[in-house]
Amino acid sequence: MTNTEFFAISNPVEIFRLGNLLVGVLDGPELLKIDYLELRGWVAVPFESALHFDNVDVDRIATAAAKLSCLECNAIPTEGLAGPLYYRVPMTPRGLQAFNRKCAHFKYLLVPDNELFAVFCSTEDYCVAAGPRDFVEIVLAKGIEAARDDFRRYVESETLEPHRRFKAGIADRYQTVSGTN
Repeated sequence: MTNTEFFAISNPVEIFRLGNLLVGVLDGPELLKIDYLELRGWVAVPFESALHFDNVDVDRIATAAAKLSCLECNAIPTEGLAGPLYYRVPMTPRGLQAFNRKCAHFKYLLVPDNELFAVFCSTEDYCVAAGPRDFVEIVLAKGIEAARDDFRRYVESETLEPHRRFKAGIADRYQTVSGTN
């Protein structure tokens, strides 16, 4: 059953399941596993985004999810936090905005139960859209190579060298994840 409201997940069995899912998807708190992406034939592209999503991002992500008939996602924290950590997020503009209000200052992975796609939300002014090529292109509103070029330009404009190096590493990591879907 699909909810229409953003809500915390409190069932310990569900939290355990989502924690195990996270272990299979991420290398550490902020890197999607390349073998996970390649096994699914996905594309992965980082994109500039402060505090997770702006309203344009929200609309695009909701549209891309709807094209895959995805009504809700799990929001799984990728760093240690206190309090309610796991959430169910309706993949609507309203649901994604509620997620932003609650979680924008923390690293999270959005992934539906059927793992049709994943969106990693960082605290470093970028996100990573991963999934079938059509999904990622809708999220980014452009082709894969153009989106990668945009992210590289963003990285080059970073004024602090440690941040530039870190984000260049993110761009390099996903550069060859081109997908088959």
